[in-house]
Amino acid sequence: MQDAEPTADRATLTGRLADGLIASARPLLLFFLLLVIAAHWPASRLRLDQSVESLFPENDPVAAALRTSRAAFGGDEFAFLAYEAPDLMVPDPDEAGELIVNEDRLEEIKAFAKEVKAVPGVVPEDVQDIGHFLAPEGKVPVGVRLMTRSPTLKEKVLQFAESVLVSPDRTVVGVAARLQPEDAADVPRAETVRLLRELAAGHDPPATLVGEPVQLVDTFEYIDQDSRLLGWASLIVLSAAIALLFRKVRWVLLPILVVYSAGVLTKATLVILELRLSMVSSVLSSITTVIGVATVMHVIVHFRELRLEDEPDFHPGHDGGPLSREQALRRTLVELGPPIFWTCLTTAIGFLALLTSSILPVRSFGVMMAVATACVFLSTFAVLPGGILMGGRGVDPHAGRWDRAVASGLAGLVGHLRRHGYKWLWGTCVVMAVAAFGMTRLRIESDFTKNFREDSPIVTALEFFEDRMGGAGAWEMLLPTKTEAGQPFDADDAEELRRLSDALREVETPSGTKLTKVLSLTDGTDLIPRVALRLGRTTEKELLQEFQPDFWPSLINEEKGVMRVSLRSNERQPSEEKLALIRAVVDKARETSPRAQPTGAYIMLALLVEKLISDQWWSFVVATAAITLTMMLAFRSVRYGLISLIPNALPIVLVLGVIGWAGVNVNMGTAMIASVSVGLTVDSSIHYLAGYRRARESGLPHWDALKAVQAGTGRALVFSQLALVGGFSVLALSNFIPLVYFGVLVSVAMLVGLFADLFLLPMLLTLAEGVGEGAKHTAGVAAEPEPAAAS
Repeated sequence: MQDAEPTADRATLTGRLADGLIASARPLLLFFLLLVIAAHWPASRLRLDQSVESLFPENDPVAAALRTSRAAFGGDEFAFLAYEAPDLMVPDPDEAGELIVNEDRLEEIKAFAKEVKAVPGVVPEDVQDIGHFLAPEGKVPVGVRLMTRSPTLKEKVLQFAESVLVSPDRTVVGVAARLQPEDAADVPRAETVRLLRELAAGHDPPATLVGEPVQLVDTFEYIDQDSRLLGWASLIVLSAAIALLFRKVRWVLLPILVVYSAGVLTKATLVILELRLSMVSSVLSSITTVIGVATVMHVIVHFRELRLEDEPDFHPGHDGGPLSREQALRRTLVELGPPIFWTCLTTAIGFLALLTSSILPVRSFGVMMAVATACVFLSTFAVLPGGILMGGRGVDPHAGRWDRAVASGLAGLVGHLRRHGYKWLWGTCVVMAVAAFGMTRLRIESDFTKNFREDSPIVTALEFFEDRMGGAGAWEMLLPTKTEAGQPFDADDAEELRRLSDALREVETPSGTKLTKVLSLTDGTDLIPRVALRLGRTTEKELLQEFQPDFWPSLINEEKGVMRVSLRSNERQPSEEKLALIRAVVDKARETSPRAQPTGAYIMLALLVEKLISDQWWSFVVATAAITLTMMLAFRSVRYGLISLIPNALPIVLVLGVIGWAGVNVNMGTAMIASVSVGLTVDSSIHYLAGYRRARESGLPHWDALKAVQAGTGRALVFSQLALVGGFSVLALSNFIPLVYFGVLVSVAMLVGLFADLFLLPMLLTLAEGVGEGAKHTAGVAAEPEPAAAS
């Protein structure tokens, strides 16, 4: 057992901190565990924000218009239940070849609508169905009776209700139910959707349930389930990988404790900061697990090198013989403490670069992950010293033959790089150039149904609704009335609405995409025959309220001076077509009514990924620049900072470039890959550069230093990156497709980053050190000129 304690670092800050951690390891661990236990209660109060308007800042015009619309019209969140009714139209016994409405089917539809009205969270008076349109109950005013008895007017009513309450071919009927605002409902929105889905499934024939509120509930339910399930699943996978690699219970439990503690402290801190989870931050637990396990993996490998007899050959500055447990721990803390600090700092900086985004949940996600990274750092140094020193057995991680084979293979790779490394370097430059061009071909995925698996209930329901009823995407055009607020709707308002509605019906993209439904107040008033007004001695407003009580107040608020046009379009269509239609509709609306403002969850979700993409490039640039400056500061070397650029930019450029060339549309998961990955892949570069510097400072020439780093730090990188790929691959099990993309693409980026660290980084260091390609290499020692300084 080697007895010599390293003395050169005793007076340094790192050495003093290491001594302090070892001296207080056990009480620190106990105090920290008590702190984690105390943090459980606030951590349990962390909630998921499920409002779509929270995705955008208050000054965003679409979000501001949505808030205006909800204030004026009470939220206007509809759920639609549709089912097949092939017998809605039956042959007319008096007129051969003519069809009339089946009165028995109308009664069945009305009975189903009554069941919908009874569902908690539904506004009963705002449930609409074709049965009550064509066969109103109770005492019916003469004007309404005229509208619902005349065959000609009945057909107009059917046309009026098309794509909402009845299909264009009259074989599918639907019920539209307005949902209570979430802050005023008696039950949670998810419970209302669950009860509606049960009601739909129990109907004969079964009904389908669609609508933006339903889609959002399903989205957040999947995200909430996945965030909890995937966090534990990734931890199990990573723990299994550690168990396979090191075969010691202690080294399986310690990473779990580090990650679990970091997760609890992160959630408690977020509650104190009054932050809430969103659809963007659903990977919080998984990424926290990945960062924590990666950090512990480096400690395990480094500690093992100092403890085992035959490991010091790959540890520069170690003159042979295993160190005691305390000595090995102290040296591990001294040598890995600074790299771990800088890796956590650069990871946090990468996430904080998301503060440049205009999407509020993205900004909050950046803060969340920065907090999580800080908690991982604290947990690592609070848990590991005590965990390593406690007990008398099972402290040394296992090292198998294949483990040493990996180290020897990586050390031997240096010889290959010495002969062919520049070919790898220039070949990578060509690949990056081609990939960079592919990034210009990225396309946005705005079809919201693409966020779900094809066999999910929401996708199958939307397919049925769009194929049979028309577009399932509901949005609106909001505009102020021409009269002052508080004044009644007049002819000028009617004329503007009529012109706007007619103009929107004519909008068509170059490929032929159109709105499937345009509905405004004038469509209701134009439905009324003039004779009905004269016979009933009533106004249009009074007659419409008798005919359908919710129609007038759902489209105009005279007190607030706001009116709107309800629009429908296909949800399931190519992203280019959806965005092109939105822009064409907005342009046409403003030609007719300059004050028109588009809004709605449909349009906000369609624009969300587009905003994420535009924000991604800026946040990526900010993250890369900040991390490069931090690397310069960490190593006190401009060269090292610049060297770190290529290994950390390569994974992002290559992944996004391949996506562009492959024609894969960019969704929410893909849109965040750049800024997240740059913060994760830089960790490996820091450990590699720190290991190389230690080797050089110990007196090893350049090529021998690279051999030592490849065998020691490189082995830790291989183990940690492969384990992390396994952890991220768990995201492929998610029901939310952006999480699947995120997990797969981050895994690929990390593998590319591992290649860059093991193949390119040595050659970049060779260039920086000024070592010639033809330098002699004999007896395992490189004979290149020594640099003036190791840095």
